[in-house]
Amino acid sequence: MHPQQAQNQLAARQAQIDARARRVEVGGLFAATQRELKRTEKRVSGSAAVWERVCPPELLDRTSVIGFGRGVLSIGVSDHSTKYVLDRLMRSGLESELIRRSAVAVSKVKLVVQPEVFVSPEVLERRSPRRLGPSGG
Repeated sequence: MHPQQAQNQLAARQAQIDARARRVEVGGLFAATQRELKRTEKRVSGSAAVWERVCPPELLDRTSVIGFGRGVLSIGVSDHSTKYVLDRLMRSGLESELIRRSAVAVSKVKLVVQPEVFVSPEVLERRSPRRLGPSGG
């Protein structure tokens, strides 16, 4: 065997080992991410159930639990008027009721206006500009 052939085989084997190590690292990263997502799902789903119990029924269809992290529960609202009404309710005791009933440690509730979440996909499709092909027509 020529030295160049041996060097090529060695380089190919090293590349295989490196690729296997990267797959293991990525696999571990995916597993860790999956565990974290499952934990987050449990926290958010529990908070969503509490939110459905404490939110006024007339506002429930215009709100949604969108996230939880570092003690902050994020509630998405459909528009600014809903946010205003909920903000008044939060200040008058709804936030403390939500915190008290929650199974996870909620320290704050944040209201976020997200109108696109509450619009049906068909309406969004009609609103979005049509994409033209490369010829422009």
